[in-house]
Amino acid sequence: MKQLYEKIPKDEEAIDSYMRGLVSLTSKQGLTERKKTVELLKKLYEKIPENKYAIVFYMRGLASLTSEQGLTERKKTVELLKKLYKKIPKDEEAIESYMRGLASLTVGQELTECKKTVELLKELYEKIPEDEYAIRLYMACLAILTSEQGLTECKKTVELLKELYEKIPEDEFAIILYMKGLASLTSEQGLIERKKTVKLLKELYEKIPEDEDAISSYMIGLVNLCEKQNNEYRMHIFNHIYELYSNNLDKSKVVQTYQLAIEELKDYITIT
Repeated sequence: MKQLYEKIPKDEEAIDSYMRGLVSLTSKQGLTERKKTVELLKKLYEKIPENKYAIVFYMRGLASLTSEQGLTERKKTVELLKKLYKKIPKDEEAIESYMRGLASLTVGQELTECKKTVELLKELYEKIPEDEYAIRLYMACLAILTSEQGLTECKKTVELLKELYEKIPEDEFAIILYMKGLASLTSEQGLIERKKTVKLLKELYEKIPEDEDAISSYMIGLVNLCEKQNNEYRMHIFNHIYELYSNNLDKSKVVQTYQLAIEELKDYITIT
């Protein structure tokens, strides 16, 4: 692609093709190399700034960059994504790229700022509500939000996660994100509701029993359920937590969740 572009550097199709190849490259790069590639995408975009494909490819490169940046740099990149998105606000790929940048931005944000970002994501999602990638991005941010919410807000967010999950119920990522929301909800519920939620977590876990995120979310629900039980039933639940852990020692998230479980339950049960 580069050789073709160098032969006809003013040809829009050659620029488009070269940019497409560069975007594919970013997914395999670390931060330093990715920055260089995005800088090159910027130079190419500036040759044809009104070309829809050039805008889209530059946005895709920028969106890819946000997943590797710190919060300060990420904010700047998302502002640039916003400007580019406004040039072609009805283009699905532009919407997706802007959403991806915003989704990256929610990681590390304070609750108030995170809420604002999620509201903006909602507006974008509603432009392409059947787009599976948009559904996943919106779900990812809602799942993050649940970890910071109280019971009333968390219930509403989890209901929304359920609605989104039901659009793509066989999608592994959707299952995982719905489970993360449910796991957060168990920490806020009373015993009766907590039991129902853990039962649902179990059903979802059984769809993807080898996935470490699914196992971890199910374990978190079980840990939270333990705190509301009498000693005999508490030990029964803990044995199940231990079984999940011992069957998945090769999964780092599961091991980490088990270590947190021991710390959380040390005042309730004797662990040998």
